[in-house]
Amino acid sequence: MRYQFTDRAALAAYEAGPAIALRADGARRFPADSVLVSRWTGEVISRI
Repeated sequence: MRYQFTDRAALAAYEAGPAIALRADGARRFPADSVLVSRWTGEVISRI
């Protein structure tokens, strides 16, 4: 799954809000050793 945000402030708002409940829900549903989660961020430096 990939999310795109308009700017870093929008990402921070998501991480401080809706993402908290989604992470907790995922932790309840799936054992920690059954799911691999990774995260990376990037910033658009140029649009063609």
